[in-house]
Amino acid sequence: MEAAWDNVDCGISTILDAPFISEFSQVEWMQRFQNRCRSKRVSVAAIWVECDPDSMREYIEFRGAARDAWKMQEWDEYLKGLDFSMRPQGPHFVVDNRLGAAVAMVDEAKDVLSGEDCDPSGVILYGPPSAGKDTVSAELSHLNPAFTLFQRLKAGPGRTTGYRLTTADHINDLALAGSCCTGTPGTEPSTRSIVPR
Repeated sequence: MEAAWDNVDCGISTILDAPFISEFSQVEWMQRFQNRCRSKRVSVAAIWVECDPDSMREYIEFRGAARDAWKMQEWDEYLKGLDFSMRPQGPHFVVDNRLGAAVAMVDEAKDVLSGEDCDPSGVILYGPPSAGKDTVSAELSHLNPAFTLFQRLKAGPGRTTGYRLTTADHINDLALAGSCCTGTPGTEPSTRSIVPR
């Protein structure tokens, strides 16, 4: 978030890719976030990517990533950790990424961002893991070159796409200098953030 605010203060639109699921379910957190955005004259488009277990399983199988091995082996246990009834507090758009959806997900996202009431300085995509946030992020960046995915720093094994790889020592140095926030290495994000360049 601090990196995002720094970009906004420099007039750079930003897309964030971070696990905001718990924050976005809190009315107070969302209100503070919206108030801070308004104070900086920043408009935000919050997009919920709708999915279901069957669709997610097919997407995960197709992805074939090593990090998904536990999910596939312990599918029922994995699903117990997901709240499919959760929705963001406050205004948000919904993009349907379930298999067989009448409208393609990327077309829905495009329609959301081209609507009369939507002129965002940044976009935050959130939804359960494997819902399709990466796909939407890539398509939005393709549709509008003004937007680019904000790449997070990462140290450690696992996925490399969408990250700026560095060392744990470098991240600790940045944290000590107040230049970044740290989290658990290797955790999978639940949101994708896209910002205009």
